[in-house]
Amino acid sequence: MKHSNCRSTLLSFQKGFSLIELMISLVISLILIAGTASILVNNSSAYRSNDDLSRLQENLRIASQILTRDLRMAGYFGCADNMEELANPFEVSAPGSLLDTTNAYEGSESGGNWQPSDNSDVTADILANTDAVTVRFLVGGAGLDVQTSMSTVTQDISIPAGNNLVQGAIAGIFDCETTDIFQVANADASATGTVAHGTALAKIYSDEASIAPASFVRYFIGDGANGPSLFRQVFDPTTNGTVTQELVEGIENMQILWGVDNDGDKRPDTYISADAGVNWPAVVSIRYALLGRTLNDYGDAWDNSTYNVNGTDVVAPGDRRVRRVLSNTILLRNFQS
Repeated sequence: MKHSNCRSTLLSFQKGFSLIELMISLVISLILIAGTASILVNNSSAYRSNDDLSRLQENLRIASQILTRDLRMAGYFGCADNMEELANPFEVSAPGSLLDTTNAYEGSESGGNWQPSDNSDVTADILANTDAVTVRFLVGGAGLDVQTSMSTVTQDISIPAGNNLVQGAIAGIFDCETTDIFQVANADASATGTVAHGTALAKIYSDEASIAPASFVRYFIGDGANGPSLFRQVFDPTTNGTVTQELVEGIENMQILWGVDNDGDKRPDTYISADAGVNWPAVVSIRYALLGRTLNDYGDAWDNSTYNVNGTDVVAPGDRRVRRVLSNTILLRNFQS
């Protein structure tokens, strides 16, 4: 009897949760789970948004660095510092083409023909209402000293090995009097240091001369894989022709103004567009502005704003992307002497 009473007493204390208590516990658990999920979703959304904004800023910075670097070099063709002493066999066959150095720089206004040459290369690929720029120069700091004076205008040129010149590449040989543009004709120029050229040079160069790779490039806004991007057209030595490359995505617009010196003091007196009758020999600076956008939608605000891009009003298309404007003014230092 005592054993039976003890067991009954123990059982009377072994009570479980009631249905109401279980339901309250489930509700509290669901609230906690929902709160945690909401925090995770918000944090993930904030991370994506911050990542998009960071990429926007980075893309604008990279695009600006590329443009600034090349615009500053426009017109550099060696220490002669005189475009009239530049011999270029590519000028006569295709005026205004990418390899034509008649003009060290050219502009396209809203996708129009390049000025001042009126050439139409790649203009069909330029997005409407965006500007473009062409620059031509020898790569500064890459001068390779000629090792042995030439004896004829067709003789191979001797420079140090490991010069990275490939067959078909465009380069320039220069001293402080003249410059010759030529195309590398042999495949072993980098390995041997001997550079063959398919055309006769304008003169015989001594061992006081140097060689540098040439850069001819057009920058424009085109339709990229993920929307508008900064593109460039360059010469491809492997195909002996031009190639178009997508450089920086998310660059939606570019506007360019040309600084013209009207009084000969090498300072810009006015900034005008490429189609406004620019006195091209008097251009001493370039002012550009880039409009960049995030690659993805951002937040809940619809962007219908009007952006001032270098004096041009650009209206956003009413999406949920964030946009920023970056501008810069570049002095054309090779035209300041």
